[in-house]
Amino acid sequence: MNKGESFLFLGPEIGEKNDAIQAIREKLKKENKNIEESSFYIGETPLPEILALLLNGSLFSDTKLVFVKNIELVKKKQDVENLASYIGNPQEGTTLILVSDSIKVESGIEKCFQKNTKRIFWELFEEDKERWIFNFFRKAGFKIEGDAVSAILGMVENNTGALRQECERLVLFLKKEGQNPEITEDMILSVLAHSKQDNVFALFSALANGDVIKSFDILHSLIASGEAPQAIFGALAMSFRKFRDYCFLSVNNSLNDFELKKIGVSSRGKKDCAAARRIYGDAADRCLSLVAEFDILTRAHFILADVLMDLFVYKILSLKGNLGKGSK
Repeated sequence: MNKGESFLFLGPEIGEKNDAIQAIREKLKKENKNIEESSFYIGETPLPEILALLLNGSLFSDTKLVFVKNIELVKKKQDVENLASYIGNPQEGTTLILVSDSIKVESGIEKCFQKNTKRIFWELFEEDKERWIFNFFRKAGFKIEGDAVSAILGMVENNTGALRQECERLVLFLKKEGQNPEITEDMILSVLAHSKQDNVFALFSALANGDVIKSFDILHSLIASGEAPQAIFGALAMSFRKFRDYCFLSVNNSLNDFELKKIGVSSRGKKDCAAARRIYGDAADRCLSLVAEFDILTRAHFILADVLMDLFVYKILSLKGNLGKGSK
């Protein structure tokens, strides 16, 4: 039986984060015959219950792999201390991975991890994402135009997990059609644009611009298409964090291309953030709080998810102008 381990994986780059998790999973598979996996969300399962399950070990498997997500929501002093106590003395045969799209957690948790057990997965710069797409299609046996790469980046969530999913879908479509031409912008638009017309990032754009009718129309389209509330809130959290970082740069007169690339704001995203800044002022933190609050509510009351999603959009739009101070 392997010794207990704990890892802290932070940041918005989902693709690389998933790769790191998969590497741990493969390592455990080589060392153990059976792995029992469990996932918990802070706000959905009480932390004391999670810790009790961690300490119980496993009756039916050689090892346990446990994910605790939304770890940034652990704020209470007692919860932080109890979690830190477990990390300092983990259960034998149990690997714990704390996960968050945020880049910060309570210091009492973060200081428990050494450099080799803590990673922040930053979003790639625009040029890095472009290189990633070029390399992906080259390995798949395709060439792709620069304009086509820009079209993909304009429609797909800014992480390599989402990029890989959409690029794989495009390759499968082209191979099914028996095509192996250079991929053009028109091809991207014809294959991806229809399904991406009402996506979560279009919802953020509508909210950022204060468009009430469009916001509800896109939301209802997403719900009708079967998009999970957690997927919607996950992408919105990422967008509103960029908006918050954009506001910080604006206040400090640091709105330049280099700083915007560092926080993962594209030229299209810049327009949305600028519009949101004018409309919502300094309400970015309140927007993020609403995302976290309604993410938890829809998990706890999934039967009422549609109603709660409508209420969430209403609450966001209700912030227009109410908290704006010094907006630019």
